[in-house]
Amino acid sequence: MDKTSAAFIRRSVRSYNGQNIPEEDLAVLCEAALSAPSARNTRPWELFVIRDKEALHTLSSFRPPWSCLAKASAAIVVAAKYDDYFEQNCGAATENILLTAAQNGIGSVWLGLWPHKAISAQIRTFLNAPEDVLPCCLIALGYPDKENAFHSIETEKEKIHWEKW
Repeated sequence: MDKTSAAFIRRSVRSYNGQNIPEEDLAVLCEAALSAPSARNTRPWELFVIRDKEALHTLSSFRPPWSCLAKASAAIVVAAKYDDYFEQNCGAATENILLTAAQNGIGSVWLGLWPHKAISAQIRTFLNAPEDVLPCCLIALGYPDKENAFHSIETEKEKIHWEKW
């Protein structure tokens, strides 16, 4: 089986070279998110694409781990209207963005929001989103300024259980 798929090459990239990502490429990332599966086919997600450098800089100040946003070319906030599965649905959409970005040479890192309700509300206010839209995660995007090391999964193979624990 081929281990060159996006799932094997994806890395968390927090350092970018400043090159802008073309709008059409950002649109493809959004289309990838919209292609994700959702529980009961509810498709509750809402996507916010942020390219404005001042907005990215402001977002980078919300939490210390988000400092990479200051040099990112763009960010996508994955949000959803609340339902029983919104977290899983947003997770599937987010993973599709991350994998598609990796496949196309765009660096990305998943920055968590939910279940931190205060931070999620802060982002919702920043985006001027309606009250029923819950920001679930934030993805920083940009072209990597260096090559990121691969994680070895060899030490984690004991986490694979066949049939039972």
